[in-house]
Amino acid sequence: MSKMHVVHGSIAMILGCSTVNAAIIQNEANPLGSIAIFAYDPVGQSFIAEDATLGQIAFKFQRYTSNPAGDRNVTMTLYQGNGIGGTVLASVTKDISPVFNTLGEYETVFIDFDFGGTNLVVGDTYTAAVTASDYQIAIRYGSDSYTGGQMFYNPSKTLSNCSPASDCDLFFRVTPVPIPAALWLFGSGLVGLIGVARRRS
Repeated sequence: MSKMHVVHGSIAMILGCSTVNAAIIQNEANPLGSIAIFAYDPVGQSFIAEDATLGQIAFKFQRYTSNPAGDRNVTMTLYQGNGIGGTVLASVTKDISPVFNTLGEYETVFIDFDFGGTNLVVGDTYTAAVTASDYQIAIRYGSDSYTGGQMFYNPSKTLSNCSPASDCDLFFRVTPVPIPAALWLFGSGLVGLIGVARRRS
């Protein structure tokens, strides 16, 4: 095997191990409303994995009222499959008060939960669901603009503009683990070696 083939193979391995952009984004192009979350009543969203290593998942949280701060601990759980009946892959509890308490009444913000490199199977379906003990915390949702999944919530809740739930999606984003800067530098160096090898040949 030539040195050129070794160099090309090394670069392919480095650049193929991850990605740096957000793999999935569902924004507020078609907003319909918001839904409150509770400890006994999870709200979730399914999605199709586009990257093998998960970094963060975010929902767009909304503050219902300007009442004094309550318990701002929110738990996000990642399930295998479509819905919250599958195997639990990871769970992250986060105090969102540093960001959430700066919001005014009905203001919204994306808040990321770090899943620290959880392994996914590209093309498989997963569901992220959240619970919280403070009734003031809600999540924004809109019409079904993300075709790779659906919103999940307690069917006893009545959402007149979102029935059935499959007609809606939570506003969310899924971000893969980025390639470390050192690997990018190493890859750049290998590209330089290719240029040198070509000139010599």
